[in-house]
Amino acid sequence: MKKFCIVLLAAVLGLSMTSCLTKTKATVDVKVINVIDEPIEGATVYMFTAAAWDAVRLPAGAEKRELTNASGIASFSIQGIYLDLDNTATLYFALFDASGKEVIAYKAVTVKSGDKKEIELEQPLL
Repeated sequence: MKKFCIVLLAAVLGLSMTSCLTKTKATVDVKVINVIDEPIEGATVYMFTAAAWDAVRLPAGAEKRELTNASGIASFSIQGIYLDLDNTATLYFALFDASGKEVIAYKAVTVKSGDKKEIELEQPLL
């Protein structure tokens, strides 16, 4: 009976932790525009956590990447794994040059659980 209770408790904890990690807690829409405020379709926007941003700043170190749609928007769903104990996170969104070595635009945003934020990145003429 003890073994059954332990297995049941482990299963309940496992399921609750899994559901916390996969639920969307916040959304950040990143609009990429050019210098004359026109949306840019097909641009890759990279998302970094604060620790990854400080250490890497290369596309390979990004937590997520999304392409912009016809309206120039890349939408990121921020899951519980990115949020700290206060249900907040500081995230960095960046565009890189064609070589993938230089950041050409970036912005930091702090999100809380349940937020829907919108930011803009301007892609300079390349």
